[in-house]
Amino acid sequence: MADEVKLYGYAEGSYVCRVKIALNLKGIKYDNLEEDLSNKSADLLKYNPVHKKVPVLLHNGKPISESLVIIEYIDDVWKGIPILPQDPYEKAVARFWAKFIDDKCMPALFKVYSSNEGEQAMAEACEQLQILENELSVKGNKFFGGDNINLVDITADFIAYWLGVIEEVTEIKLVTKDKFPKLTEWADNFFIPAIFKALSSNGDEQAIAEASEQLQILENELAVKGKKFFGGDNIGLVDIAADFMAYWLGIIEEAAGIKLVKEDKFPKITEWADNFANSPAVKEILPPREHLLGFFKAKYGKA
Repeated sequence: MADEVKLYGYAEGSYVCRVKIALNLKGIKYDNLEEDLSNKSADLLKYNPVHKKVPVLLHNGKPISESLVIIEYIDDVWKGIPILPQDPYEKAVARFWAKFIDDKCMPALFKVYSSNEGEQAMAEACEQLQILENELSVKGNKFFGGDNINLVDITADFIAYWLGVIEEVTEIKLVTKDKFPKLTEWADNFFIPAIFKALSSNGDEQAIAEASEQLQILENELAVKGKKFFGGDNIGLVDIAADFMAYWLGIIEEAAGIKLVKEDKFPKITEWADNFANSPAVKEILPPREHLLGFFKAKYGKA
């Protein structure tokens, strides 16, 4: 009996895209079920009664929620390119970076664009980005996972795609190639609480500073490793966790008029984001940039 796989999500969601990337990496066919978040379906409420959020993966009638949990489930169930390292220590390190992206980078980035803390929010976001940049630099790989996308790359998908859209809408540029060359390179081949704070700060200095601090950590991690991705030569868990930084963040930066990830400040993050966002498994599931730009301009754009 063939596997029945369904994914409940919505096109603009970077967490949903994490799961889509993992499914694509494994070559899994699935039914994509778009949710109206203002009028959630009975199925979504049934399958995720605790959080009532997307994404939710339904595998042979059994629901799994929370993007990183879903990704690890996919890696355990289906063979093919591994998303998490096989070595226990390397697997623990990948989980650490995935958690760092969700707990530190994302909030710092969004603070820049949704708060009134200006330069501080920008500095905090850049600090987090620098950590990722250093990690990419040290490993010297195409992705955080090495030559292939892994959990870290998928987690950071927001940086590789969404951040660029937000940067464009808000006109606040965080990830530039001269500042975060490795993150920029990573995003093209395919970064996250300080980042969200900066994104929603309307240029507040404290929010930007906090986000920059989180970004700097990632920048340093990329720089130290010297790899294309956080996972090495392939996309891994950390890359997937940072997916927001690779794509969404740049778009939000443009929408809000706040630039967090500048190439001169976070060169490794910039390089990583480019690598991640242009990876075949990632590129084919990313929503149109113009669609997201309009979406984020309405949410973060300056009056």
